[in-house]
Amino acid sequence: MDIRTLGFVTINILWGVATGLMAWLSRIFPTCLPRGLLCRQKKSDSHRLGQLAEQLAARFLLRRGYSVLGRRVDYGVGEMDLVMVDHVCRPSQVVVVEVKALRRIDYRRPEASVGPAKLRRLQSAGIDYIKRHHLQQVDLRIDVIAIHWPHGAWRPDVRYIKDCN
Repeated sequence: MDIRTLGFVTINILWGVATGLMAWLSRIFPTCLPRGLLCRQKKSDSHRLGQLAEQLAARFLLRRGYSVLGRRVDYGVGEMDLVMVDHVCRPSQVVVVEVKALRRIDYRRPEASVGPAKLRRLQSAGIDYIKRHHLQQVDLRIDVIAIHWPHGAWRPDVRYIKDCN
């Protein structure tokens, strides 16, 4: 074993001992370490619901003959949840899919939060995506997938709204 490898091994061992000692101290004396120093930041329930809803929406569309071009595509002022190609339509269309999910529906449905301003932003982002990836011979369409997944339910209610342009 050369000296460099020995140094990395020693550093890793010391790091493990130090973090173990800090974890032990934080259990014995909870006020001696700053709060959250050893704890990972947990993702919020709504963030996890959004990620799960995007995965569900992608599977939903893949079963219907679409193919994925991108997920969570950043376009400056926001992000497009899914960018897909609809091969069923002739000619093929690039589809920007906005996924909205809610646990409870008290006074509005998930798709109600996609207003005209959001649709305009998605339209301009989709056009920019088409230009950036040299896909000028295809049409653009904006779809919304609304998912209502109450606590304790096995399956969510999925509504697919095509062509919101």
